[in-house]
Amino acid sequence: FLLIYIYIFFFFIIKLKIEFNMSIYIIIMKYMKKTILLIFIFTLILSKSILANDFKIAAILPNALDERWVSDIKSMQGRAYSLGFDILVFYGDNTLESQKKTIARAVANGIDVIILAVHNPVNSSRFIEMAAVNGIKVVTYLNPPDGPNNVSMYIAFDYTKSGYSQIEYTLKRVPFGTYLFMMGLPTDHMLLDIYAGSVDALKNIGISSNINIIPKAYDPNWQSRHLKKFVENFINEYSDVSVIIIPDDKMAIHIVEAIKEMKLNFDVFVSGQNMTVNSAGYILEGIEIMSTYSDQNLLTVEAVNAAYSIATTGKAKSNDDGHPIMISGVAIPTYYVYPIIIDLNNIQEEIFDKGYINWKDVNELNIPKK
Repeated sequence: FLLIYIYIFFFFIIKLKIEFNMSIYIIIMKYMKKTILLIFIFTLILSKSILANDFKIAAILPNALDERWVSDIKSMQGRAYSLGFDILVFYGDNTLESQKKTIARAVANGIDVIILAVHNPVNSSRFIEMAAVNGIKVVTYLNPPDGPNNVSMYIAFDYTKSGYSQIEYTLKRVPFGTYLFMMGLPTDHMLLDIYAGSVDALKNIGISSNINIIPKAYDPNWQSRHLKKFVENFINEYSDVSVIIIPDDKMAIHIVEAIKEMKLNFDVFVSGQNMTVNSAGYILEGIEIMSTYSDQNLLTVEAVNAAYSIATTGKAKSNDDGHPIMISGVAIPTYYVYPIIIDLNNIQEEIFDKGYINWKDVNELNIPKK
């Protein structure tokens, strides 16, 4: 295109020289030479940019149907576009045969880096092993994979900090009474991290003599309505219960039911994690003092950032401050994304205004607002 432009330019310049006086010709030449120089420099920069983009990045997700994965792909593609490249998308379920086909497609397409959504840690490990055999680097997000340690970067929510922040916030907000400290499922990575952060907070923060913390180990019955009865019994045993600390807001429904039926609204509060539509309603009602929200889009954006950095420079920057995720005893470079504390003061701005939870869905619960 530049050569064609120059050819046309000189064609008309020759005509001008013949048909018009020399003064017009000199003025045009003066400014057109500068224009050609600028176009030439721009063309070189553009060509260099295009030539440098000689890498390929792909994302592997469980399926193309679930709303979660559809949202992840949109987020990844948007970030990739802003960085100047296209991201390929492959889908692979948990069967070994499907995984082999997916990796074969990645190899055939010359993929340099794979972004892997670890939905099932055990099955995802096979993807990582097969990618390593074929010289493909892997960035994982969502959950840490089990087994292989040949992951270039792991993108994770810092649930340890989330657990710490929950305790820190709760102690300041309700500095008295008995706390029921409910632990999560001991095999859940996320809940274990939350618990570890909670324990650190309890060790590091000075606890008032006005507070009595009673920890309770996870009970499988908490997955059902037995949780309501458990909470009722605990409140009857400790007359000054002020806060029930839970590791996951999915537990909140039965706990709030128990508090309301015992007519202890605003006497006993819930401190939660991982906000749901129901817990958003409880915060508006005032019975849940706080929860946390983990923006999944931040995970996918940082996963694309890491994959792009690995593809272009050979490495990605971590922010684990010497505390990376350990997989099979090996430290994996980790980039942490931080969940945010949500309470009555910022729920409108951080949750509803950003569209994470719809007001309509909360209103359908018919929960009275504070």
